[in-house]
Amino acid sequence: MKTIRGKLLVYFFVFVILFQVTAISIFVSSNEFTNSYDDSFQRFLILNSISQKSEELYTQTKNFVTDNKANNGTNYFETKRVLENEKDRLTKSFDDTNEIKIKNYINLIETFILESELTIGFVLKDDIEQYTYHLEETRTASDYIQTSALEIIDVELTAYQSFYQDLQVRNENFFLFIFFLFITTIMLAIFFALWFSKGITQPIDKLSHAANEVSKGDLLGEPINIQSNDELKLLGETFNHMRSNIHELVEEIRDQSELDRLLKEMELKHLQNQINPHFLFNTLNTISKMAYLEDAQSTSRLIDSVATLLRHSLGQIDKNVALRDEVEIVKDY
Repeated sequence: MKTIRGKLLVYFFVFVILFQVTAISIFVSSNEFTNSYDDSFQRFLILNSISQKSEELYTQTKNFVTDNKANNGTNYFETKRVLENEKDRLTKSFDDTNEIKIKNYINLIETFILESELTIGFVLKDDIEQYTYHLEETRTASDYIQTSALEIIDVELTAYQSFYQDLQVRNENFFLFIFFLFITTIMLAIFFALWFSKGITQPIDKLSHAANEVSKGDLLGEPINIQSNDELKLLGETFNHMRSNIHELVEEIRDQSELDRLLKEMELKHLQNQINPHFLFNTLNTISKMAYLEDAQSTSRLIDSVATLLRHSLGQIDKNVALRDEVEIVKDY
């Protein structure tokens, strides 16, 4: 049997689960857009960093050519290491794309790093012709890197503009979704509140009506039929059983009262039969006549007076009696 408390808990958990699913869906969707925005922004930063580091690496390569001191070499290798790391980050960032422009840009970075290394190598070999040539190639590659970076950023900004428009549309749809969710939640809450309250108040109204009938003495009303499978159904069945028991008890008491009345009536009739006034009067009259025949006139009058007193005593008490009769009764007494 389900309980009202159990129903409330089920409804509560259903609402909690629905809100959790909605919140998780919103979070996942927002997180996807945030990640897309973050990836696009990170690519901007990487491209900007590569442009700066390539320019810085060319400057350090040029400085190493003019003055190949140890300090210049240390700065060169540190900058080259950072540039290679940025190139690897850019490769991972565009790992899911097949654009030739990105692949060419990465190959250009690798060529630039290679040309700078060749320049440093020929400087160490003191080959003026070769390091001058490769230094020029390094400068050309650095310029291409700057130009290609601007082109890629322009393409990314174009894609970002489309992404931003989609974000605006999604924000509008998200607002409509929140509004729809708010209205739907209110309507569901009202529906469940009315449905649940009806499941409680309707059986209570039936019980109240039946109790009012019982209070007026109607013990033969229609049985209460409660459809819900909870404590209220058990309460209705118990009330029906109680009303039926009360009706049976009242009928039993009524039958017992009728039986007692009949018994008392029979006892009274039995007593009346035992002391029958007519029998007694006839007997007294017979004795009085026999006494008169035997010439016992005093005894005859005495018996007649007793008969008169007895007849007067067994008469109706609420009947009016004339004063003359009362005087006669006193004389008889």
